[in-house]
Amino acid sequence: CRKAFYITDIHGDAVYETIESRNKTSNHWYVNYLKELQQHFIKKSDFCITVSENLKKQIEFNTNCYIGNYSIISCGVNYEKFANAKKQTIPFDLSNRIVLGYSGGLQAWQNFDKIIDIIIELRTKNPLIFFLVYTNNSIEPYKEKLSLIGEENYYIKSLMSSEVPGYLKLFDAGFLIRDDKILNKVSSPTKICEYLAAGVPLICTKYSGDYDRSIIDRQNGFVLNNSTPTTNEYYNLILWLDQLKHKQAEIKVQCKEAASKRTFSQEFEIFYSKIMKKRKN
Repeated sequence: CRKAFYITDIHGDAVYETIESRNKTSNHWYVNYLKELQQHFIKKSDFCITVSENLKKQIEFNTNCYIGNYSIISCGVNYEKFANAKKQTIPFDLSNRIVLGYSGGLQAWQNFDKIIDIIIELRTKNPLIFFLVYTNNSIEPYKEKLSLIGEENYYIKSLMSSEVPGYLKLFDAGFLIRDDKILNKVSSPTKICEYLAAGVPLICTKYSGDYDRSIIDRQNGFVLNNSTPTTNEYYNLILWLDQLKHKQAEIKVQCKEAASKRTFSQEFEIFYSKIMKKRKN
């Protein structure tokens, strides 16, 4: 009969989620229990699926077990839905503006307050910068800080999920700002491929999950060392944004090409081929 394989699909690291989000120590009994669970399923599994290469390495570190047979199936996107969506409009003339955007929730780990800080600083260097935000969360806690941008220089809009692809196309670049935490580094944010598939380059940090599978720094994205840019990074970011406006058509193509390589069907086919190869052996 055909050999059955035990496959474990790993979407995150429960160990460091507990340490970093629940403030537990690395030797807490529950953390040790989670490490034992991870070690158990690694030893039992014929194959593992992880959302990123960093997550695979982190699970190996936690368990001191090597994962030999694995495949990456990241948090991709419905490419056609985002790439082919019709560009929408808002009640502002954006034709001569540099539109920097954010789409998503406003939880603390998403660093919306730091994104506003970046916008404020960038506008001291280029007043043409416009901040466009799509969120279904209350913006009230950020009203005071947003007022420093000026009501004529930002716009907040709530969207249904079906509306997101077309409205993303108004961005010249989109933010994905994450702090130096294991939880962030092992992730595969869906936002990466959503932005790229819509033709939008990213402004992200080096802790923004698996960004480096798709982003080439200073081409289809700008990678910051952390969530608080240095003076030199601000200078280079302004230069990149200026170049972005002049090379927009070329960069949109680069973005879409990067996203097209991250579809679920492509990554699943790679995984399936590995299973078939092992079965033949």
